Amino acid sequence: MKKSVLAAGIAGLVAASLVGCGKSGTTSGNGDANGNITVISREEGSGTRGAFVEITGVEQKNADGKKEDMTTTSAVISNSTNEVITAVSGDTNAIGYISLGSLNDSVKALKVDGVASANDFLMQTQSDIINAPVNRPQCVETTAMGAAYLAGLAVGFWKSKEEILACRKIDRLFHPEMPEEEREELLKRL
Repeated sequence: MKKSVLAAGIAGLVAASLVGCGKSGTTSGNGDANGNITVISREEGSGTRGAFVEITGVEQKNADGKKEDMTTTSAVISNSTNEVITAVSGDTNAIGYISLGSLNDSVKALKVDGVASANDFLMQTQSDIINAPVNRPQCVETTAMGAAYLAGLAVGFWKSKEEILACRKIDRLFHPEMPEEEREELLKRL
């Protein structure tokens, strides 16, 4: 039972971990100062893209009943992991996915929220698996907070997105603690 719960948790974490956020203060690609998102994807046929599509379920059946990859057509296509990392780390509004073993310090800590993020064991495991920091806010109910922030923006309570972003307080930052050999062995089994 414990093994299947851990496996299910790890599968969910892998999907979440494949997405990174670029460093602040820069824009490139099709992201812009208005906050439009630059989606960085891998080329069709890439094993990384195949894993992402399978884990996240961004595929639908077409008229012939065949599964079709529904990754956005506006995505910037990259032919290597390094291209994805470079594009994401250089664009404030970029998101992309790479294999877990390829994460490095050029992208920010993974920000988490929601009920599952309240579980310290799960967040530490995620940090250990992706070998990167995991940042949990004090308020993990971000859907409700987002609605409140949007309402506040609409009535002028907050003047800008930057003012709202300043409201986000960190509850805990999880740092990788798993020995490298153990992490590599675990990733081989996934």
